[in-house]
Amino acid sequence: MWRDTPRFDAVERAALLVGETITLLPEPSIRDRDLLAALAVLSEGAFAATEWSAILINTYNRPSIASHHPVPGAKRPLSHQQEQP
Repeated sequence: MWRDTPRFDAVERAALLVGETITLLPEPSIRDRDLLAALAVLSEGAFAATEWSAILINTYNRPSIASHHPVPGAKRPLSHQQEQP
């Protein structure tokens, strides 16, 4: 969705591209293309900070998602709701 809106400037788009690329892990040629495109916009420091932020967020999110950790206040997917008699 972020690609379809004009609300983000070039730096924000580059950061979003890094986050998306680190999260989705596309094939290496696409990953390299996207990360190089982001690096062309971001400083090396901003790129590294954004890349490591995405890595850290995914480090916590992936095990939580895989374990079906409940999120307080979130609706449970239908597949996890108990049938009512």
